[in-house]
This record gives sequence, structure tokens and C-alpha cells, in this order.
Amino acid sequence: MYAPSFLERVTLFLSPRRIHIGLNALSNLSSEIRRWNPQKILIVTDPNMERLGYIMKIKGQLNGVEAEVFDEVKGEPSIEELNRLAMKVREESYDLIIGLGGGSVMDSAKIASISATNKGSIEDYLGDSKVGKKGLPLICIPTTSGTGSEVTRFAVIRYEKTKKAISSDLIVPDVAIVDPLLTVSLPAKITTYTGLDALSHAVEAMISGWATPFTDMLALGAIRTIFRYLKRAYENGEDLEARYHMSMAATLAGLSFNDPRVVLAHSIGQTIGPVYNLPHGLSVAFALPYILRFYLSSSVDKIALISEAAGVYDAGMTNEEKAERLIRRLINLYRELEIPLSLREIGASLDDIDGLAEYTVKFQPRRNSPIRLTKENVLELYREMWKGME
Repeated sequence: MYAPSFLERVTLFLSPRRIHIGLNALSNLSSEIRRWNPQKILIVTDPNMERLGYIMKIKGQLNGVEAEVFDEVKGEPSIEELNRLAMKVREESYDLIIGLGGGSVMDSAKIASISATNKGSIEDYLGDSKVGKKGLPLICIPTTSGTGSEVTRFAVIRYEKTKKAISSDLIVPDVAIVDPLLTVSLPAKITTYTGLDALSHAVEAMISGWATPFTDMLALGAIRTIFRYLKRAYENGEDLEARYHMSMAATLAGLSFNDPRVVLAHSIGQTIGPVYNLPHGLSVAFALPYILRFYLSSSVDKIALISEAAGVYDAGMTNEEKAERLIRRLINLYRELEIPLSLREIGASLDDIDGLAEYTVKFQPRRNSPIRLTKENVLELYREMWKGME
């Protein structure tokens, strides 16, 4: 009996045990803390959170429990910086970790959590399923709408000239508190970069060879919402309806790629980001229109579905025409959001692209890619990215 290959894939759906999402969701922190009855809490965050008053809001819900603040997460942390955090956790007697901030902060909080129960260098855990023991209880509270780290099994680390991930079921946070009010202070550019990171997560989750109808539904919900609300959030950071829906979309997108994972846009983004000092969301978003065209031969039906969620679907068109209309829609959105559309615009030389392609294939392979990544096809894509897309 014939069955499409995706029907034979068993999806493992991972998420926090509890997710609070909505305006003023942060008010639930106190009750979540009481569930563990901790004696000493470590709050992992960045220096901006104190200035914005968010640390004070957290401390107001600690029920008198002793807490320390580690606010040294600046940008995307390196192995060395995270090993210092791990040493601090191992020297103290914390019994609950709270991560408050963007993706790098929440990833650092995940690493703080597992450091209490797993020995050795953080470098030892890079890769898939190398974490041996569940860490300390972990509550993640995002202050951006993009990475979805509050619900994922990944912690991404700056490693040498690229980025690597710790991937484990054991680092999924126990609780996510997603309060859109914490994103209102985000500058317009960060709103854009993080929102497009979420869009990339959802689109790549659908294109992945490991996608299923279950994960597609999550991804499509995120895509539909981002195309509807990202520009509004960019134009007016105090638009609470837009902020609410972007927070929802980022979390949905995070859930959508937990099992299928991401594909070539993240391989490229994690290659060019460190080289040209680009924010993660920008480097990944930059590649997205190009990888849509790259995957047309394998995934045109999925890309046509994405076009419907993006609001550009036309039942009278072929799937190829729907895909091209989606790419044009994305390019127009990028122009409105002031996103560069060629490698030349970010300072890349034509002489760079051979090395970039080789590095991408060697250090950012994707077993889930429906098209096998080779030096030749990735180099051709880099050539297109250098020329730019009109």
C-alpha cells in the first residue's frame, strides 16, 4: 500500500509544560515560582533590562526568595563567556533559573540551567542530544518577538567564525511567559529583525524534509500573522494589537521548527552573520527570498501554501506562479522595512563568495534539506545573492 513519505514520519512535539501568553502575562510569574518553592534564584539577563525597569518587575514577584542577577549577556555570547556563566552556576546553590531578554539571553539561561547538572565545558554539548541530565527548573520570558527560544530545544552559540547549537530535549524551558508588553520598547529595526527571524523559522520549518501537516499548521499560523502585523509593529511600537500578534507568531514559529528544524536560510545566516557582523535576524532574513527560489524544484507545493498565508494566493495560478508572487511580496516587504537585498549592500566582495559557500556546506549542513546542499548549488545561490534580487 503506497503512502506519501511524510505520513511515515513520527513527529515528536516538544514544548514547555506551561505557556502563559497575553498582555500582562508576566503577572503569572509569582505563581509559577511557588510551584518549585526555590531557595535561591538566578536571573539571567542583559544590561538593558534594569534600565527598562523589567528587573524590578521580576523582583516584585519573587515572594521574598533570594535572587541574584547575572546581566552580562551582551549580544551573542561566545563559548568563553558561557563557560564563565556555567562556573558561576556550579559554584552557587541555585534551584531555579529565570531567563529574561532576547534569544541570546534565553539561550544563555538554558545553558545556565544544564550547567548545574552536567559537568565539563559547554563545548562538550554542541551538537544533537549530548546533554546527559535535565537541568535546573527554567522559566523563560522573551522581550523580543522573534527567536521563539522560550519554547525550543535549541541554544545557539557564537563559535569561532560561525554559530553552533546545543540541541536537546532536556533544554526546553519548563515555563514560557510571553508578555507582549515587554516588547513595546523594542526599536523599529530590532522589531524588524526579530520578526523576520520568526518568519524564517516558520517558512523553513515548512520546507524542511522533516515537516508534517501538524508542524505545517503551526508554521502557517505564524506566517499569516507576521505578514499581517510586522509592518504595523515596525511603524508603531505602541500598537498593542500588533505587538500581541507578533509575540504569538514568534512563539508559534518556535514550536513549528522544534521537530522539522530549519534549512538553508539559517545555514547562510549563521555563516554571513559573524563574517559581516550582522544581527542574527537580519542575516537569516536576508537569505529568505533566495532560498525560496532555491527550493522551488523540491517544495513548490509548500511554497504555494505559504503564498496563501502571505495573502497573495490566486487559485487560478500555477504553483510556480504563486511562488513567484510570494517572492515579490517578500521583496516589497523588505523594501518597506529597509532590509538589504544583495550581499554587495552589506559589504561583501565577489571574491568572498567561494569561501562563504564552502564554509556553509562544511559547517552548516542540513540533513533535513529536501535538496542536498553541495558546494556547487550553494555557490550558485551566493552568486545570486551577490547580484541581488529585483
